[in-house]
Amino acid sequence: MPRSVWDSWQKHLGAPDLVEHGDGTWRVQTDRFELPSKPTSWIYVFDIATDTDDSPSPIELWRVIGTSAEILAHYALDVAPQAALEAGGSVEQILDSVRTRLRLCLPELALG
Repeated sequence: MPRSVWDSWQKHLGAPDLVEHGDGTWRVQTDRFELPSKPTSWIYVFDIATDTDDSPSPIELWRVIGTSAEILAHYALDVAPQAALEAGGSVEQILDSVRTRLRLCLPELALG
């Protein structure tokens, strides 16, 4: 995924820290799950080189992140909602936001 997408989605994952693994790859830091030594999922984050006159600009690999569905689900479904509530949000605001976004994608659904 492009680095700009990774950066913009950090808040939706509760802004997890990345830990360098020592082999050129990174891991999503978690205190709930053991960091996987052999991840089951990989996220490749790339960026467009800006320090070149080449056209088209080359693509540079920024991070290779090893994780698991379990860890990503933890951040997306446990950490991020809790962070939203701590930042002054409410459960109703989160629910309303989810319903509004779902209606845009699935207008045929009658969501309360």
